[in-house]
Amino acid sequence: MALAAADYFFDNKYKRAYMDNFTNLVPMERSGSLRKSLRHALSFLERGYNALVFPEGTRSVTGEIVDFKPVLGFLALTARTGILPVYLHGTYEALPKGSNMIRSRDIGARIGRFIPVEELDAMSKGMPKSEGYRLIAAYARHRIENLRDGAASSFDAKGLRRRWRAERRAHLAEADAAAPEDQLTPTGD
Repeated sequence: MALAAADYFFDNKYKRAYMDNFTNLVPMERSGSLRKSLRHALSFLERGYNALVFPEGTRSVTGEIVDFKPVLGFLALTARTGILPVYLHGTYEALPKGSNMIRSRDIGARIGRFIPVEELDAMSKGMPKSEGYRLIAAYARHRIENLRDGAASSFDAKGLRRRWRAERRAHLAEADAAAPEDQLTPTGD
């Protein structure tokens, strides 16, 4: 089973008929209730199905890998399932975003080492759930970039978390600096 954007792959009766009859795609809403869409995806995972998830959330407009959505970590930890990283190459050239016609191009896949849920648990242990989900998504992206590049660079989870904290502090400092002074409350003197 693969989760597919309902608003793209099932948006008219012809596409819907084709997808329903000739693929094993399951429509997933990208707008509206995210909670409902995630429950739908989890129901398949919990019944033992595998799910093909495109963790960027949409196709890239440039063909470059962009940040993965934390929903990947959420699905893995909630459904208690591991992740099999796969790098797909040639798909952007074959069907760029916005195109309706598939172009004849060589496409292929590089399949990485399965990441068991126990490894994901250990990686996210002791951190807030949302940060754990984000870290797992970043780790999966790192592994897929290694597949793309034919590399074996290590993942620096501690360094990434330090960078996130620094970015969060900088963002808060900017917000504080931008707050108008008239919002300060008098002390009653």
